[in-house]
Amino acid sequence: KLLPTSHLDPSGRWVAPADGAYRIAVTNLAGGRDTDLRRIYRLRVQRESPDFRLLLSSRDGSSLNIRRGGRAALDVVLLRQRGMNAGVRITARNLPGGFECEDVWLGPGVDRGVLVVSADPLISGEVTGEISVEGTAEPVGSRVARAGAVVRSGVPEWWSRLVSRIPCVVTDAAPLRVTADGNETLQHHLYGKLKVRHAPGGVLDVAVRIERSDSGHTAPVRLTTIAIPEQIGPQTGIIPAGKHTGYLSFALPPTLAPGRYSVVIGAETTVPTADQKTEAITACSNVVTFDVEPAGFRIVADPFAPQIARRGEIFQVGYSALRQNGFIGKIHTELAEPGKITDVAGLRGRGETFVGQSDQGSLQITVNDDAPLGPSPFLRLFSVGVVEDQPVHFSSSFLKLEIVE
Repeated sequence: KLLPTSHLDPSGRWVAPADGAYRIAVTNLAGGRDTDLRRIYRLRVQRESPDFRLLLSSRDGSSLNIRRGGRAALDVVLLRQRGMNAGVRITARNLPGGFECEDVWLGPGVDRGVLVVSADPLISGEVTGEISVEGTAEPVGSRVARAGAVVRSGVPEWWSRLVSRIPCVVTDAAPLRVTADGNETLQHHLYGKLKVRHAPGGVLDVAVRIERSDSGHTAPVRLTTIAIPEQIGPQTGIIPAGKHTGYLSFALPPTLAPGRYSVVIGAETTVPTADQKTEAITACSNVVTFDVEPAGFRIVADPFAPQIARRGEIFQVGYSALRQNGFIGKIHTELAEPGKITDVAGLRGRGETFVGQSDQGSLQITVNDDAPLGPSPFLRLFSVGVVEDQPVHFSSSFLKLEIVE
């Protein structure tokens, strides 16, 4: 369970309309004559100086159990105070030998995330340690994280409490390792190798690789989202049986604030057991961190574009380019899927270029006779914006398309 942080202490923000003397009244809305320690109040009034606090919670209970060569997740809760909205960098300190923990970024407005601790596959014997974590933000500075735990207290809701520490314990070998990458280089037939940049209104592609200790077991893998900014939202996908790689793609909302963010991917599958049966497990990936920059434009596909097409069919998809932040450069648009531009399985798209102030276009798409039947996951229009002949801005818009006979 996620660490609950709700409480009964009210708080608020008030701006004085003018210089003067003001009166504040504290009132108990649940009156009564019974003595109750919860009816003792302390009023605190202070200037709005941004600050934050950090809480850590293990999903395993009171400790963090990590398999050799595997990873385990710690929930991170950010308590923003007095108007604090900046991004926060979460860093683990003084890790014992054999442990690794990448930095995590909670971007502007993000309050929850996941810290991933990895154990070296060559660790021998019993290894234990403790997690020490701090968060850093400008201009607040650094804050040391406190540990929390979820407890049950005979009520329908979960309760939480602070604990002194979260110990780490290494257990048996991990049967599965998940590796994710959200910054893959793309190959474009006009612009060569593209180092992808992310912007509001674009798409984040996360490539996922599965490594099994038993290569003979080929069960499908369901990809999920363990940690994602709430503004972006979760996503799911499937790596078919016998395959080791796949993608999850996330639409970055136009309102997403520029900054640095982190996501963590989960993999649900089965692994063989010693008694020749199988058991279901969920493994987490490494942390994927990406930067969101101000957008030069945003591509929007026609919402009434065809969503079902037959093999051999040719159709048009209209789209618009909404220019932003003074960008007036050339925009080139192609059909794409995760990891590929133009060379989409079973489909051919005729690319189009906008020049000057052009902002309306149409892409012609041909469905090959051997196109894979069914939905085309994460299909999109992919556009490159050019400044002084250099590809600088990128934007994408998903297309919902199903291929039928």
